[in-house]
This record gives sequence, C-alpha cells and structure tokens, in this order.
Amino acid sequence: MTLSEPTDDSPVTLQWKGPFKLREFIEYESRPECFGKPGVYLHLYVGENVTKLWYIGKSESPLSKRQKEHYLHTIGGLYNMPKEHMRTNGKDWNPDPLKNKEMWDVCLDQARFLDHVKTTFSFAKTIEVYLAECPKNLVKDVERNLLHKLKPWGTNRGRESKPPRQLSIVHNNALTRQSWYRTDVTIWTSDGEGKSVCTLPLTIENN
Repeated sequence: MTLSEPTDDSPVTLQWKGPFKLREFIEYESRPECFGKPGVYLHLYVGENVTKLWYIGKSESPLSKRQKEHYLHTIGGLYNMPKEHMRTNGKDWNPDPLKNKEMWDVCLDQARFLDHVKTTFSFAKTIEVYLAECPKNLVKDVERNLLHKLKPWGTNRGRESKPPRQLSIVHNNALTRQSWYRTDVTIWTSDGEGKSVCTLPLTIENN
C-alpha cells in the first residue's frame, strides 16, 4: 500500500506490531517488546458493535513511553471519545470546553466527574495499539502522511492539509487481515466529513 507517489528513491517501510492494550505498557514494562525507539502508532477503538481507526500519533522518544502518557491522559478525560462509547447524546465526546461546554459542568461537579472517569477508564480498555518503529528524522513526516491518508476519527490535526513532504510508505504486514487485526474484521476510517470510507483492507461492524 503506497500513500502517495514517491518523492525519494526508496519508500519508507513500516513493520507493524500489535495489538497491545494501553495498560500493557505499564503492567508489563519489562516485556521483550519494550519499544524503546521512536516511531509511529495507531489506536483502534474496538467497541461492542463497531471498530474505528481512532488515533494516529508519533513519538520521537521511546514508543512505550508515549503509550504510558496516552493511558494516563485517556483515563484522565483529556482525549476525544467516540459517540458509540458515550451512549448519551449521539455525539463524539470532545474534552475541549471551548467546543463542549458540558466539560465545565463535569469538572465542577464531583459526582458527574467520578461518573465520567468510569467512562474514560472503560474507554481506555477498548483501545488496541499498533506500533511501528522508524528513524527519528522521519517520524514527523511519516505521521503527517498517515494522518492525511487514513484520516482517523479521533484525530483532527493533519487530516486536511497535505503533508509538506509526501512519502511513499509501504506497510510491510498491514495488508494481511490475520497479522493486522482479526481474520473477520475490516477497519474503516473517516473521510474528514463524518462519512465512512474504507482505506485499509482489514468491517466497521464487529461480528
């Protein structure tokens, strides 16, 4: 799978590893796959009835360190959550009080905040993590290319504007369903306007 026409002589090859749960990076810190190098990562939201490519990120420090930060920020309520997990008003949860005034109400009411933490904690459990190491000098460019091409549901930045440096990226093991996710599931992503477009051959409906 190539994200764009190559501008360099050789493509960037990503070897994905996963899935892992976010909490594993704290629970099993000494595991062989310690991911002590920079790279990029994908977060999949795996709900009861839907699977979404939710987040794409990068880390110029060890990948495992960044996942620990993600876990803490997720259970702390600092990240977007999909509407399928909220089960309330049918909208994705945005923690930015400038865009979601309900956030202030939650933060100022202890009972509501504690109830909200139950939701964020359960949300963290749904996340499946895939990581791919890559050279530090390429991390930013690779992330920007992935964001623009795959348009994850929960990541707003980088989805619309083309990356300054367009790369040819080869997903070395992402195209086989068995090694990528599960044999019976296909991953769908957003086109940036709330519609579903299949960009990875990996169904939005879980069986």
